[in-house]
Amino acid sequence: NLTKIELNENINEIPEECFSECSNLKEIKLPQSVTKLGKSCFSDCYNLIKIEGIEQIKEYGEDCFLYSPFQKP
Repeated sequence: NLTKIELNENINEIPEECFSECSNLKEIKLPQSVTKLGKSCFSDCYNLIKIEGIEQIKEYGEDCFLYSPFQKP
């Protein structure tokens, strides 16, 4: 039933399929240190509508937002 996530500064990428199938996830706050989203990391997150910090992402993995309402900018 995870709906919101705030990550700390100790990471620089979201790993492959990390939050895949977190269907209740609505929003996530990425630290400035994150610059890469792994393959399918937010796939099947049917309710994901807000990602704070998306502007610093330089590399998007394949299908990272597959079946999610959020789309990469």
